[in-house]
Amino acid sequence: MRMPAHAACTPTNPDIAVHGIELGDPLSTVLQLGSDYQVAEDESGTDTAAFTNTTETEILLLHRLFGDKADVFESAEVLSAEDLDADVEATVLDTPLFRTGRGVRLGMTRKDVLDRFGACAAAPSDAGDGTEVIRYEVADATASDFLKAHNMPSYAAEYTFKGDRLVRFGFGFSYP
Repeated sequence: MRMPAHAACTPTNPDIAVHGIELGDPLSTVLQLGSDYQVAEDESGTDTAAFTNTTETEILLLHRLFGDKADVFESAEVLSAEDLDADVEATVLDTPLFRTGRGVRLGMTRKDVLDRFGACAAAPSDAGDGTEVIRYEVADATASDFLKAHNMPSYAAEYTFKGDRLVRFGFGFSYP
C-alpha cells in the first residue's frame, strides 16, 4: 500500500479481510481464489495479485511482503477499475463488489466508515485533487494485543473519499 505520511488515529477493531481473504492466512486465500492465480511484481518490487469483480468496475490488489509464503498476503487495496494502470492484468472473480470483513465497500459514506472504525482525532488530509484521506494506524507492537496476535510490527489503513463517497481503500501490515 502506498500511503502518504500524515496524521493518523488508532482504529477500533481494524479490518483484516476482504472478499473472505484474511491477511496472513493462506487457507482463506486458497478457499476464495484456489491456487492458480497470477502474481506479478509491481513497480515497487512487491508481489501483487490483481482481481476484478464481475462487472469489471472494481479492482482488488493483494500484496505480499518480501519472504511471504505462497497464498499469504499482508495488505489489500480496493479501487475503481478506471484508476488501475492499463498494463495490469486482473483475474475476474465471481462477485458483484469487494467487501471487507467489517462491511466496507466502495461508494460508502464517510460517516459509514467512521462509524466502523472510530472518528479520528486528527483531521483528514486533503490529497489536493478534491479527495480526502482518513488514515488509521496501530504502531505499538509491544502494547497492542491486535499486533501481537498477528505477530506484526504495525498496521495501517487508509480510506479515500471524493465528495462524501469512498473511492479507494487499503489496509494491511508492514514488513516485520
